Amino acid sequence: MRSAVRRLAFPGTACPSELGIKFGRAAAELTSKTRKDIELKNLFSRAIAPCTCAVLLLALAAPVHAHERRTEGGVETVVGWVNEPAYTGFPNAVELTLSTTGGEPIVDLGADDLQVEVSFGDQKTAPMPVEPAFRVGAYGTPGEYHADLIPSRAGQYSFRFFGTINGQPFDQTYTSGEETFDSPRNPAEVSFPAQDPTAGELAASIEQLNARTETGGAGTTGMIALGLGALALLVALAAFFKKGKTA
Repeated sequence: MRSAVRRLAFPGTACPSELGIKFGRAAAELTSKTRKDIELKNLFSRAIAPCTCAVLLLALAAPVHAHERRTEGGVETVVGWVNEPAYTGFPNAVELTLSTTGGEPIVDLGADDLQVEVSFGDQKTAPMPVEPAFRVGAYGTPGEYHADLIPSRAGQYSFRFFGTINGQPFDQTYTSGEETFDSPRNPAEVSFPAQDPTAGELAASIEQLNARTETGGAGTTGMIALGLGALALLVALAAFFKKGKTA
């Protein structure tokens, strides 16, 4: 499960469970010096708080959809994120809806017909297949296709779709922005009462803390062990609530 989440995260490969493991290792390497104990407790409290706020606020918030609509070669496309507004560190997916210019959904896209490549700055994912998020007459919106992704940094993303649609070549790039679709943002924007660091910022803090610790220090305390378990539970609850809203 951890490796599956790692593959979905972009850019970077850190996932919440790995941050918990790294955090535990950092704590195990701390010495009993008072200064370092205080640093660890501060970092621990900063890790738990944002997850708690995000679970409560994001699970209850209704999604807002802002997608880019474009017509190319007789095909109308609507592109964006499945969950908008999009927040870093939470499960999401690239969303592509296909129809003819006459409004007829395109529901017969083959498994190898179309792929998407996501870019952030100078980083790119490997090509990913777009998969139907529907079954005609059963569930979903006909013509809607997804590619799962966890955006791990705030900022502008681009989706390049390439391949064939109805046997015709297709190669189009869509970039997030104010006039198109949502750019993933820091969940601190909806955190209350404090604006706490993201998972990426915590990962950087952990690495800095590791660099200052001495090997073979004191073990973790019972409070830290319980807290890490609570962190893992909160992350799992966040994913569950988000999945329930998109079902």
